[in-house]
Amino acid sequence: DLAAWAEKASPEEQRAVLEAAWPVLRPEPPAVLSGGMDTMRASVIARAEWRGIRARFTTMLDAEAWESAALMLLPEGCRWSYNSHWGTAILWQNGGIGPQARGASPVPALALIAAIARAQ
Repeated sequence: DLAAWAEKASPEEQRAVLEAAWPVLRPEPPAVLSGGMDTMRASVIARAEWRGIRARFTTMLDAEAWESAALMLLPEGCRWSYNSHWGTAILWQNGGIGPQARGASPVPALALIAAIARAQ
């Protein structure tokens, strides 16, 4: 379970958790090989955009910018906060109206990954 692993992981394991989170939280769009030229073109564009985002994610990991990398996995339209006193990240969906998810870790990036995984 990604959320449980993120909460138990040490700061030294941040990269491994984030790398494992990427395909779970941001899967590659499928290749569309039928349905007309417009559909196939849209598929090629979506996959190219995904690869570009993945490259930026890897750049964040290489720079050890753990929180920035974790934020790249935040679902669109979600807000989040981190309470350093309690070591808890809270994720709100739908602009703060939708359900909440929580993750607990003294490491903000790992707490955020746990919250995102629970929201999925």
